[in-house]
Amino acid sequence: MRRGIRLFALATAVAAVLAAAPTAQATFHLIKVREVYAGTSDDSYVELQMYAAGQTFLTNHAMTVYNAAGTLVHSSKFTSGLANGQNQATVLVGDTGVQAKFGVAPDLVDAELAIPAAGEAACWNAGGLPSDCVAWGNFSGAGALQAATGTTVGSPASPGGITPGKAIRRSIAPAARPCSRRATTPTTAPPTSPRSPRHRATTPARSARKPVPARPTR
Repeated sequence: MRRGIRLFALATAVAAVLAAAPTAQATFHLIKVREVYAGTSDDSYVELQMYAAGQTFLTNHAMTVYNAAGTLVHSSKFTSGLANGQNQATVLVGDTGVQAKFGVAPDLVDAELAIPAAGEAACWNAGGLPSDCVAWGNFSGAGALQAATGTTVGSPASPGGITPGKAIRRSIAPAARPCSRRATTPTTAPPTSPRSPRHRATTPARSARKPVPARPTR
């Protein structure tokens, strides 16, 4: 009888763990930095992208910006979660002029967001696991950023800085092909729907490429 009770208790515990597993995936950390635009008229933005479903619990989590020396200079903190948790959905953090310029309403409007073209780094979940950062221009603070947060960042994209009127974008390639970052030209074309890029996210490469049009999505 006692053996039967022990087996029942073990089966119940295993069932509880399995039932909790999907919930653990509905969180905030499986996200990458997809695109960075250095605006000049309150229209800077950083676009994030989920690479797993259910990454909607963003409340009190932040996209962080580090200056060229690797010092934290700004945090864009979410005060609520997201409705769309589809795999590949994008999350737009933007200044007050983004919607007027691009026709896309940011998920988080941050009037203090400033992205200098010369060089910085933008990160998601810095200090957490996993984390993701994109650096550009004259950024040379990889050591300082890692010492402060434990997060690594690769060689800066667009070493000469973000070209005026352009953005750097991580190109999301299918399956095993690596991602890359390249400068892009902004566009006011209608965003894709439902806020989902057309390709799957993979590991980012550490290279920059020639300009192509930028498209903050919604």
